[in-house]
Amino acid sequence: MKILHTADWHLGHKLYNSDREAEHQVVLDWLLEFIKKEKVELLIIAGDIFDTDSPPNFARKQYYNFLCKLVGTCCLNVVVVAGNHDSANMLDASGEVLRLLNVHVVGNIPDERKEQIIEIKDEAGSLQVVVAAVPYLRDRDIRQGVAGQNSEERLRALRLGIEKHYQEIEKEMEAYRELDVPLIVTGHFYVAGAERDGRPNSIHIGSLDVVDSSCFSNLFDYVALGHLHRPQVVDKNPKIRYSGSLIPMDFNEWNYKQVVTLLDFNKKELKKIKKVTVTLLRKLIYYQGDIEYVRTKLS
Repeated sequence: MKILHTADWHLGHKLYNSDREAEHQVVLDWLLEFIKKEKVELLIIAGDIFDTDSPPNFARKQYYNFLCKLVGTCCLNVVVVAGNHDSANMLDASGEVLRLLNVHVVGNIPDERKEQIIEIKDEAGSLQVVVAAVPYLRDRDIRQGVAGQNSEERLRALRLGIEKHYQEIEKEMEAYRELDVPLIVTGHFYVAGAERDGRPNSIHIGSLDVVDSSCFSNLFDYVALGHLHRPQVVDKNPKIRYSGSLIPMDFNEWNYKQVVTLLDFNKKELKKIKKVTVTLLRKLIYYQGDIEYVRTKLS
C-alpha cells in the first residue's frame, strides 16, 4: 500500500502583500497528478492546511476542489488533522459531508479517544491501515490550569498532557497490534531533537522543546509530523518524520527543500520511504550584500 505524508500546506498564505494562490494551485495540480501516477491509496495532511484560522475564499475553494478531484482516483481515503494555524471548528464543520468522500477530518480533540482511530479499508472492505489522527494539541484542551503555577510548572504540565494523550491513543491502538497492517499516528508540534533553524515562532508557552520522541511508542509503524517546515527525520529514526511545507513560507526558508514523503508498505512492513521534490511555480532567492552587489545579482 502506498501512503503519501504531507503537511503545512498553508493555503491562503501571503508573502508580504502578495497572495500565493497561483503558486499553491501549481503545487496542488502537481500533487494530484503525482498521486495518480504513483497510485497512492491514502493521503495524510498533518496539519496547517490553511495559513490562518479565517482563510480567504479562494483558499477554501482550492482545498475543497482538490479533495473533490481525488474522487474516482486510486486515492480512496484522506486523513486531515488540524494544525496550530487552522481553525479546528471550521475544519470539523465540513467533516460529516467530507466523510461521504472518504475524507476523515479531526480538527478538535474528540471526547472519546477511539473517535481519533481511523480504519482505512479497501473497496472490498478489508482493513489496510489504521491511523491515529492526532491534531494540534491546544493548551486549553490538554492541561488543567492550577492557580499559582509558575511558567516552568505550566510547561511541565503541558508536556505531561501531551504525553498522556499519546498514551491514551496507544491504548486504543493496542487492539490492532497483532494485525498485519500498518499503524500510523500523526502529530503537529515541535518534537525535541528536530531542527527548527532558530526560528522565533513559538507554539506552546515557555519553550518549543515540549515532548521527546520517546512519547511515540514502538507500536506505531510510522509517525507523520507537521509544523516544522524543513523536511527531516527526528532522532535518526526514519519512521518519525516531518514532511515539510509544500512551498517556502518566507525568505528564512529560501534554501529549504519542498518535498512530500511517499511510504510503500507491504502489509506491516515499511519497504521504502521516498522523498519526492515538489514542482514549484516560483523559487525564493536570497542575496545579502551592499546595494550595488544586490543590484548586480538581480540584473
